Amino acid sequence: MLGARGRPSLPGSPIRQRHRRRVAATPPLTATPSPHACQPPQVNPGKLVSSTSPTADFDLLSQQGSELPVAVLWHTEISSILDSLKLVCLSFCGSCAWWHLLFMEPKNELSNSNREIQGSATSSKTTKDLEIEGYTVGGLSIGGHETCVIFPTLKVAFDIGRCPPRAVSQNFLLISHAHMDHIGGLPMYVATRGLYRMQPPTIIVPISVKEDVERLFEIHRKMDQSELKHKLIGLDVGEECYLRKDLKVKAFRTYHVIPSQGYILYSVKQKLKPEHIGLSGNEIKNLKSSGVEITYTLTEPEIAFTGDTMSDFIVDENNTDVLRARILVLECTFVNNSITVDHARDYGHTHLSEIISYAERLQNRAILLIHFSARYTVEEIQQAVSALPPSLAGRTFALTEGF
Repeated sequence: MLGARGRPSLPGSPIRQRHRRRVAATPPLTATPSPHACQPPQVNPGKLVSSTSPTADFDLLSQQGSELPVAVLWHTEISSILDSLKLVCLSFCGSCAWWHLLFMEPKNELSNSNREIQGSATSSKTTKDLEIEGYTVGGLSIGGHETCVIFPTLKVAFDIGRCPPRAVSQNFLLISHAHMDHIGGLPMYVATRGLYRMQPPTIIVPISVKEDVERLFEIHRKMDQSELKHKLIGLDVGEECYLRKDLKVKAFRTYHVIPSQGYILYSVKQKLKPEHIGLSGNEIKNLKSSGVEITYTLTEPEIAFTGDTMSDFIVDENNTDVLRARILVLECTFVNNSITVDHARDYGHTHLSEIISYAERLQNRAILLIHFSARYTVEEIQQAVSALPPSLAGRTFALTEGF
C-alpha cells in the first residue's frame, strides 16, 4: 500500500480511519485534585519476579542445548543440528516460543540497573539521542504510527507506542491517552519485563481509562496464561503521585479528540533554610536533634509532556507549570502551510504556526517537538525548525527518529 507522496506505508502501522470531527467542549472539572494520589512506591531491586514459564521443561531443553559441541562444528553442521533442535522444541512444547527462550532468555535478574534491553539492531545509545538541558532524550514519535519518548536517566517513558525495545528498561510509564499509536504496546512492555525478570513497572494512565486497561490485562493474562505483574495507577487532571522520593508526577489537562492528559515531572529536593546557612555541622546537628526544622522542600517542574493536544492547553490558566518546565515535550503534527490550522484542530492536533504565535508564553528553557505527520520528510521538518523566529530559535529541537 502506498502512503503519502507515493511512499510505501509502514507495515502494521495503526493508521486510524477517523471521521473529520470537531473537539467538543469539555465541561469544567468538579472533582478536587488529591495532592497525594499515591505514595512513593517501595522498590526492592533485589526481588526477582518469578517467571511463569514451566521451569522444568525449560531446564531440560537448556541441558540439551548445552551439550551441543558447537565450537567444533562447521557452519553446515551447526545449521543442521540447530534445525533438529528446533523441531524437538516444537514437538515437545507445541510452540516456537520455547526456541526463543532456549537461546534468548537470560538466566538472572539484570544486575546493572542501567542496562537496557535492546533489539538486535539497536544500540544502548544511538547517535540520534538528543542531549537537552542535561537530559538524554530518546525514543521515536511519528503521528498515527508510534509515540514513545524516553528519558533514560530518570527511567521514565512517556507513552509506549508499539513498545520499542529500549522502552522495556524504563521503570515508569506514563500514558497520555488511549489511541493505539500511544498505548498499543502496553501488554508487550509488561510481558517483556516479566520475561527478563525485571521488577514490575509502575504505569500511570488517565483515570477515565483505568478500568479498561485493567480488563485489557485480564484478557491477556487469560490468553497468555502469565501474571503480567505491574502497578497500575489512574490519575485525574490535577492529581499527583510520587515516583520516587525525589521525583513526582502531576497530570494536566490537554485537548484532544478523546480523553487525554499531559504530565509534569517535578524534582523534589530538601534545602537548608537560609537562616541556617553558615552554621557548623555540629550546630546544625544540634538544631535538628532539638526538633528544629532545618530544611524546606523545593519542588521544580523539570519536564512537561503534552501527548496529543490542540494548542488550547497553552492558554489554560491551570497549566502555568507546564509553560515554565525546564523542558517542554510538545506535539507538533503539522509544520507548514500544506495543512491548515483548522485541519489540525479538527483532529485535535497542534500546528507549528500556533506554537510560533504563543512563543512568548512558553518560558521553557528547551522545547522538544514531537509527533510530526508521516507525510513529512526529515528535511522538511528540519527546514521548518530552522526557520523559527528568534523567540524560539536556539531552544527548539525536533525528534525525527524513525522518519
